[in-house]
Order: sequence, then C-alpha cells, then structure tokens
Amino acid sequence: WDEELGELTGRERLKRRWARFTSDTRALGAHWFANAEHGYLSLLRRTALVAATLLLFGAIFYFLAGTYMRTGDPMNLSPELVTVSGPDLVVVAPPDPEEDGEGGAEARDQIPRYRLVLPEAFRDRYWRLYEQRFAPNYREGESGLERTAFFERMFPDDVLDQIQGFDETLLAVPQLPEETGSTGNTLLDLLALSVDQASRTEEIEQQLSAYQSAQRVRICRTVQRTRTRYVEGWDYYSTSCPNWYENYGCATRRAVREPYSEQVCNMQFPDDIADPAEKMSELQQRFFQTVDMRIDDARDETRRLRSDMFRDKARGEDAQWNALYIFGVFLALMFLYTIVAIERHQRKLTNLLTERDEPPSP
Repeated sequence: WDEELGELTGRERLKRRWARFTSDTRALGAHWFANAEHGYLSLLRRTALVAATLLLFGAIFYFLAGTYMRTGDPMNLSPELVTVSGPDLVVVAPPDPEEDGEGGAEARDQIPRYRLVLPEAFRDRYWRLYEQRFAPNYREGESGLERTAFFERMFPDDVLDQIQGFDETLLAVPQLPEETGSTGNTLLDLLALSVDQASRTEEIEQQLSAYQSAQRVRICRTVQRTRTRYVEGWDYYSTSCPNWYENYGCATRRAVREPYSEQVCNMQFPDDIADPAEKMSELQQRFFQTVDMRIDDARDETRRLRSDMFRDKARGEDAQWNALYIFGVFLALMFLYTIVAIERHQRKLTNLLTERDEPPSP
C-alpha cells in the first residue's frame, strides 16, 4: 500500500512511479555529472598549476644557462704559455743517428752571425755548459770543439733564423737558478736550462759514458770492386801481326774488367753512438721541435676553445629565446588556470544564491 498514491487506478499509479523514477534518475545523473565535472576541473587546475611551475623553473634555467653561455669574449682568448724542461728532451731509446753537417769555421773577415744574434751572456753560459757537461766525455786522444767551431756547428743559419723569428710572448718565463742570470731572451734562457737539465738525467749520462768507454770492434763489410783479367784468342779482324792477310787475323791478348765482391774488416768504434757535441746538438734540435709542437698545440687548443665559446654564445642565445617561449606558455597556462578558478568560484556562488532563494520545505 502506497500512501502517496492512495487508491488510484493501476495506470495512474504506474505513471506516477515512472515519473518519480525518471526524476530520481535525472537527479542522480546530474549529481554524478556535477561530481565528475568538479573532479575534472580540480584535476585540470592542479595539472595546470604543476605544469606552470615546471615551465617557470624551465624558463628560469634556460635564461640563466643562456646568460652564462653568452659571457666572455672569444676574441680576448689567447694561447696558454708553454715551457720545456730537461726531461722533455730525453728519450729512453735514442733515435737513429742522423748525419749532421760539419759546421767548419771558414775564415771570414766579418763578424760571425751568431755573435750578432746570440747575447754574450748566453754564449758564455752555453759554452760553459758544453765544457762542463759534454766535453769531458770525449775518448782519450780526442779533443772537443773550439769555441768558434762549437757555435758555428750548434747555431747554423737556419737555427739563427728560427731564433730571430720566434714569438717569445707564447713562452712561460723559466725559473732560473739563483746563480744564473737571465740573458734577456726567454727562448735562449729556456734552451740553456733545458739542455742543462737533460744532460743531468740518467739516460743522457749513460749515453755519454757509453761513448767514452766504447772500444774498437771488428767491423766487416762487403765491398764491390773490379779487377782486370787478360784473355788470349784469335782476332780475325786484327792486322797487328806479319802476314795477317795470309792467316786471316792475328793472335791477340785483351784485358777484361770484371766485378767481384771482397770482405773488408777493420777495427773501429761503433757508428751508433753519438759523440758529445752531436749529442748536445741532438738535444738542442729536440728542444726546438718540442717548443714548436707545444706552441702549435696551444694555438690549436685556443682555436678550439674560441670555437666552443662562439658555439656556446649561439646556444646561449637560443636558450634565452627558449626561455622566452616557455615563459609565454607559462603565462598562457596561468591564464587558463585563472579562467578555471573564476568559473569554479562562480559556480560556488551560483549554488549559494540558489540555495538561499529556495523556499524552506514544510
């Protein structure tokens, strides 16, 4: 028994039940839709807030990174100062001996060029280095180079040209011993210091000692020579004998040169050990090669760093533009977030006004 329906016909009762069912269904659907809309807008609002925060941090990071990459002037970048020390001139296994030109001192009326290029302080220091560290290692009966011959051998024109055209601004000033004064030329100071240090290493001392203590050994080699052999025979075209016309020629004896091999042996010192002057020249040559190589490396490194700085500046500018774009997206998201927040508050205000205007239920 239904008190609301009372004693109604079955058709009217069915209509009212259907109406109540549809009304309850619409209310339930509206309530579910309102909850779903509220949850979706809440999720959208939180997502927009999180995304906007990340975009803001990203914009700040790109702006700071771009600003950092654009700092510095690549054109003010200069190569690092290079230096060479004695151990850099020493190799454990000595290279194959090369034939050095003998710098014989030819009689000249003019002043030798090395006196015009090399300071007197350096000449005295370099000569003392040769006398103290290299000259005592000659064999018994041998004599070292004279001062003039020494400088003409150590400093030919190509070496003097290299010294005169060298840019000393790329060399670090060497730390000279207290008892040694500067010659006024950084390259020459570094040369003398490096050769002096190299001569005191164990490898160079062993090589100089090996030259001094070397003994003559029997060395044999094969020599190609020629010898003359006489061959007797009949020459039908010869007219050097009487009655040659009756015998159709003459008996002749001719010389024939033929090659042959002969082994020649003699006692001599080994050829693979450099004498003290040659060893000093070898160290000096290796010094200039090392200096040139390190200066080239320093210049290449400077070019690489300058190129990296230009590339970083371009990337920094792109990063700053990216920061601007991201900040624009951040503003767009914040605008969307503001719209959603206004709509949410407007909906709450509408619901409050609707509830206030509804008459109270009896």
